Amino acid sequence: MSSGLEGGAYDRIMKRCFAIVTLGFLLMGCKESPTFYSNNFRADVHVQLYDEHQYDFLWCLDSSGSMLPRRQYVRDNIQNFINIMNTRKAVDYQMAVVTTDFFRDAGALIQTPSGVSVVKSTDVNPAGEFQMIVDNVSGSKTAFWEQCLESVYQAVNQHRADFSRTGVQLNVIVVSDEDDWSCKSNCYGPEPEHNVVWNPFPVSRYINFLSQVKANEGAQINVFPIVGVNATDCGVASVGSRYIDVASQLGGLSQSGSICPSSFQQSYEAIAHTVADRGVRFPLDRPSTGVGISVYVDRVLIPNGDDGWVYEATTNSIVFMSRVPAKNSVVEITYNQTP
Repeated sequence: MSSGLEGGAYDRIMKRCFAIVTLGFLLMGCKESPTFYSNNFRADVHVQLYDEHQYDFLWCLDSSGSMLPRRQYVRDNIQNFINIMNTRKAVDYQMAVVTTDFFRDAGALIQTPSGVSVVKSTDVNPAGEFQMIVDNVSGSKTAFWEQCLESVYQAVNQHRADFSRTGVQLNVIVVSDEDDWSCKSNCYGPEPEHNVVWNPFPVSRYINFLSQVKANEGAQINVFPIVGVNATDCGVASVGSRYIDVASQLGGLSQSGSICPSSFQQSYEAIAHTVADRGVRFPLDRPSTGVGISVYVDRVLIPNGDDGWVYEATTNSIVFMSRVPAKNSVVEITYNQTP
């Protein structure tokens, strides 16, 4: 979703805008020009860049003992995570789980007792299967050496065909109270933060790999770290600087959230909202009064309400409820901005 105009859609709109400048025509979608409007009237134009209902997820869960309460929260609230996505659009998803314990698990997908390693939205009980997978995430003598980036790297490199569909966006969700300690050499001794001999893989290894691995499919990988975002908010073992760096460099939908107990639920649910809102929620350029709004898709007036769109005051956005605009369609929104 974008408020910018690209390619042919931009040309079509500009030709339309310059053909004739009348109030009636403006109501059908010319981009803002302050001299053409009353003080409060605005028209925003968006090009729908997305038409996505399929999403794949790779969760990387910290298997250390300190993370048990967070793992249990992820487990117990996965149905709510799914429900948040489905309130925006019916989502076709797949989910798999790896752990930060690369020494033991080496990026292998965690399985249910019956051997299921990939949960699908078409399964009879996807939330229950995901919960059984999380139940099988356990600690070990090497759990203290968290290597989520290497686990994700190897999972995508070796098992991508199992959980990541061609042309489908892949969302990597990291849940850890430590930074990433993915180790290249001298991987022995005490905790990496107190170890002067170990040699880490550079963050660029993961940024370069993740940015390219699905590029030829016309899809992208987003990274959502739920980690310690600073050293002062709560007592995390270490700030997740390497995860935050990867998310920042990859861009797209990628965003970081805090693992602090007071913020964890918000961080967790924000990922579901971000994924679900893509192509559905269109933020307005200026604050709106919330009344007098008209919405057009390819110059067809769309009704307000559950059969069309609603105005979401908390985000100052138009949210499509049941008629999600098709890719490349032009969305035009006229409204009165707050004086």
